[in-house]
Amino acid sequence: GVLVAAGLRLGGLERESLWLDELYSVHVATRGSWAELYASLALDVHPPLWSALLHLLPEAGEAGWRIPSALAGIAGVALAALTARRLAGGGAHGDRASLLVAGLVATAPSLVLIDREVRANAALSACTLALIAIYLRPAPRGSKLAMGVLAAVLVNLHPFGAFVLVGLAAFACLDPGDGTELPLRHVFAV
Repeated sequence: GVLVAAGLRLGGLERESLWLDELYSVHVATRGSWAELYASLALDVHPPLWSALLHLLPEAGEAGWRIPSALAGIAGVALAALTARRLAGGGAHGDRASLLVAGLVATAPSLVLIDREVRANAALSACTLALIAIYLRPAPRGSKLAMGVLAAVLVNLHPFGAFVLVGLAAFACLDPGDGTELPLRHVFAV
């Protein structure tokens, strides 16, 4: 799944020119100094982390500016597979669930398109999946620190990062924490 995702996300990144939202992201991120970047972000609804990342790539060109999103999308495929494995309980069921989800996420046309844009959407998805995978981890050593770091990344990466955290917090509040499954109606409510 990950190799297929890499081929679909990295192949031909330069073929299409940047569209309006991508041009805006590049324009904001690549202007002048760090001080100018943060001054322009003070007037913007977008958190600073994605623009700061793009600011490190001022002369990357269309393909180069798209690589961070593509890499986040590839990581998202692996994280979706890991999450599916954990939700399925591991073993043979987990292996099948992992392969199925990796194949679906790797080849879903809408995800491939999003993961090839100079926008923070793929990174938002990857961070969200990483948070879920850590939450579902059987041995929680270091989980609180990792979840805290990812939460900070989410709110500084994408305007919807805070909404993701609210949804995950609601899910955590409904989780009985004793290894039993949540009633399906609670999962759909979140």
